[in-house]
Amino acid sequence: FSAARLDSFVYTVESLRQAWSLVKPGGLLSVSFVVRRKFITDKLYEMMVEATGQKPLVMEDSYLYSATFVVPKDGDPAKDQASWLHMTQMLGGHTLAAPTEPEATNPSATDDWPFLMLQNRQLSIYYAVALVLLLLMSAVLVSRTFVLASPAGIDWQLFWLGGGFLLIETKSMTQLGLLFGSTWVVNAIAIVGVLFMNLVAVYFIAWKPNVTLRALYTGLFTTIVVNFIVPPDAFLALPLAARLTASTLLLFCPLFFAGLIFIRSFRVAADSPSAFGSNLLGAISGGCLEYLSIATGFRVVWLLALGLYVLSLVAVLRHTREASLNPGSASA
Repeated sequence: FSAARLDSFVYTVESLRQAWSLVKPGGLLSVSFVVRRKFITDKLYEMMVEATGQKPLVMEDSYLYSATFVVPKDGDPAKDQASWLHMTQMLGGHTLAAPTEPEATNPSATDDWPFLMLQNRQLSIYYAVALVLLLLMSAVLVSRTFVLASPAGIDWQLFWLGGGFLLIETKSMTQLGLLFGSTWVVNAIAIVGVLFMNLVAVYFIAWKPNVTLRALYTGLFTTIVVNFIVPPDAFLALPLAARLTASTLLLFCPLFFAGLIFIRSFRVAADSPSAFGSNLLGAISGGCLEYLSIATGFRVVWLLALGLYVLSLVAVLRHTREASLNPGSASA
């Protein structure tokens, strides 16, 4: 469902900082990791420095290819280093080392960009090729099935709506995974939440069928901006029930407004198969766009979704303008 996994959020600066805050005076923070690439050792070293404000002692195991980073709290650095050097000599196969300064292109893993195994903020060529092939196959199959058979062509409003919807849905799963753990239960909650918001949108539009697109787009843009501004850790101090309620309501509010816009727009679409195919193709494109978070971080996904929904509004305004200039071609 997403480019992130539960263990992605274990080795981040925020996670290490939280662990460091729990260490009592006289204790120490120890982090071990099996590494076969030097840039990962360098990255963990710099993350420990950023999280604790101290340079860690590093014990490397040449047999297991592991590195252990140790940061004593309120200790004597010189004395601690001598003690650990003596221990490595007794263990054998271990060395005490300090990594060299990492390259500038080796960013720290954070809750917004939790990719410890990536050396750079860029999408792998393998991912890019696979996504392009997926988009091409989807475009051919969807177009042949829904779009090309219709004289209406692609419905660009519903195309952009589909892209924004899938972006927010995958972003919601990632954020809920950060708050509650990336498990099948959490993913199930996210999917049920999406379906529930769609159901509420159906009943709302039946109750208020004449609600204007201006009001719906205003609500959509407002809730996306609020999600972008409010950090995910704002809910961590709340009890479990309150955290679940507050986070899901905030995350799924944009999907509620997006669902209302989709229902209202699909109802007046000139050609239903073309509109459905356009929305489906847009959803596939939006799911592929989520992988850009590997380069940009997860927070920017909200801005990407906002941009897609702005494009959908532009498509509506353009269609309305064309219909007003050429009333004979407008469809009911």
